[in-house]
Amino acid sequence: MPLRDAYELGLSACGVHMPPGSSSLVLYDRTLVEDDGPGARPFSVGWPTCWETVGGGTRARKILYVDRPKARKAKIVLSGTPARGEDRPLVVAVNGRKVTYSWPHRKLEPGGWHAIEFPARWLRKGRNTLVFSCDGPGGWWLSIASKADIVANAPDRKRTAGTRSERSTDGGRTWSTGLGPDGLLRGEYMVRLNLEQYREQGELIGPVIDLAAEACGNQGLAPQVAVQSLHVTAKARTPRGTAVELAVRTGASPLYNAAHWGAWRTCKGRAVQPSAGGHRFAQWRVVLRTRDAAATPSVTGVALEARVAVPKAGWWTGISAIDAHNETIRFTSTGFQYEECDHPRLRALRRKYKLDKVVAGARDDLEAIRRLRDWVAHEFCWAPPGQPYPTWDAHDILGRKDNMCVQSAIALMQCALAVGLQARFTFGIFPRPTVGGKGTGGHEVTEVWSNQFGKWVYMDATSTRNECFVYRTTGVPLSMLQMHDETVRLYAARNPVSLVANATRAEKTTARLKVWKGRSAGPAAGPALVRFRWGLVHWMPRNNFYAEPRPVPIAQGRIGWSWTGYLVWWDDRTPRQPRFGNYTSRRSDIEWTINQVRWAATLGKEPGTVQLRLGTVTPDFDTFLVSVDGEEWIASGDTVQWQLQPGRNRIAMRVETRAGILGRKSWIEVHYRPTTRRSRRRGRRGDS
Repeated sequence: MPLRDAYELGLSACGVHMPPGSSSLVLYDRTLVEDDGPGARPFSVGWPTCWETVGGGTRARKILYVDRPKARKAKIVLSGTPARGEDRPLVVAVNGRKVTYSWPHRKLEPGGWHAIEFPARWLRKGRNTLVFSCDGPGGWWLSIASKADIVANAPDRKRTAGTRSERSTDGGRTWSTGLGPDGLLRGEYMVRLNLEQYREQGELIGPVIDLAAEACGNQGLAPQVAVQSLHVTAKARTPRGTAVELAVRTGASPLYNAAHWGAWRTCKGRAVQPSAGGHRFAQWRVVLRTRDAAATPSVTGVALEARVAVPKAGWWTGISAIDAHNETIRFTSTGFQYEECDHPRLRALRRKYKLDKVVAGARDDLEAIRRLRDWVAHEFCWAPPGQPYPTWDAHDILGRKDNMCVQSAIALMQCALAVGLQARFTFGIFPRPTVGGKGTGGHEVTEVWSNQFGKWVYMDATSTRNECFVYRTTGVPLSMLQMHDETVRLYAARNPVSLVANATRAEKTTARLKVWKGRSAGPAAGPALVRFRWGLVHWMPRNNFYAEPRPVPIAQGRIGWSWTGYLVWWDDRTPRQPRFGNYTSRRSDIEWTINQVRWAATLGKEPGTVQLRLGTVTPDFDTFLVSVDGEEWIASGDTVQWQLQPGRNRIAMRVETRAGILGRKSWIEVHYRPTTRRSRRRGRRGDS
């Protein structure tokens, strides 16, 4: 398997990545140092944001602690803007050494984030001091995250929040932790460090390998084999100060399950024995390490060699496969946190708004999802919310009329969860976008898991949109990442998305897609309009906002997105924004799968006996269901004994959640012709 495929289909990739267009696995190469993120607010006049005016005798001082100061590049990343009409540069002293910064895009609207590069050698291990000043009459505005907001989202920062940002009104002779125009605000300046340096350690855990199927040449259906030894090797470069370590583990189930798998065994240039007899499956792990922040090992290939004893031909020579479907399960490395389907707030939401009635009679799950979206879209009209700002709670949101797209997306997410459908919150934007010279903004939507299509599907529940998109040729709905792909194809085919400003003369349509609005019977016939929004795409890494109300972004929407907890996508068309640190270019981290069954069938010693091992990744998992030869579905454990009858035999498998949602079907169908001893002897070919 090519390493890129193993990277995507493996169990996890933590602290490592394969950059877009690269064939090498390396350590992840960015570190974000910050202490304002939990309380970060969008910067805009008229929005509930506080800032410091740095100019004249007023200076700002920020303390940031760095564990590993060595880096290939270093940037100061700050939220702020020069005051209107100010043309003097911002001066930043990094541990006493000065760098000046003049914003090169003065014709753009004020606000936003700025990245100021400086020599990384100026950094120290531990405490680093950044002092901001400006000699101009207007000065620079520097955003402030309040201590109250920081502590609300990150209680562990209670002792340090508000202690690392200071203000001086006498040119730096005396300092105070009282910030803002009146010196009464406690908080942290929204100033961060983005360091281009490699992580100290990371690992890739590859996909599960079916050793029996590999040895017998039969995918998923094989006799019991004896694994004698395993050896993992890697094609790698290890510069001085770096290392690559390899390990392997074996198990008896087609997905990793601690109950059926052994421990990792390190491969140090020699073969290792399987951790237990009867283990049919193997999985490798490659660990990358470095002692030098500017150097990384690189891996371009991993090979697993296994010695496997295959039994002589037996009764199974009379089996021939007719049909089979075995789901390929994709795993996310993000540790996504799911809301429990029976949380009291979800049950109350379901009863209060009669959501069962909303989805009743839907022909399939896509129609049920579209009905929920349409219902949310008609509950309120778009209007920027006042104070108090709505919480991440559909009860709060649906009880008021002043909501934006962010609230529509949250409401749809939690209404879907209330009826047992998994959903998540996502949003996208082009930095400083203009369409025909007029400024526009970003947008928040929902993705809902569709068992029907085995994927996450994009749903826009705002009252002015109320839509999803499908591929013209197949009718399959798009995910957010697929919407991003189509958007950058239309708007950024020649040049990557700019992190400063982006413009288009007019929004574009595509004949590849159809738009499906409201509760219409089908998608519109004409080309679909793809709005100028999905250049940079972000996801919330959880949906359990009832079980854990915090952390959440402060006042997200309309103006900007500054919270550091998002999972952000990057590729060769969409570079990384220096104010964020949680990036992935691994599609499985975004488009992982749930509610599916992966099976493996082992042929028993007795004629006609087959043992199936089942695996799944299913939030709110309740049970496996099995149907033999079209009979009723019955509950089952993860091990199924299947007795074949002469002729056609079929077994189907699926999962059921505690909410009563049925997952996608997997199945295998075979023809069994019992054989005599004489025919089996003729079919023997010996050990291999």
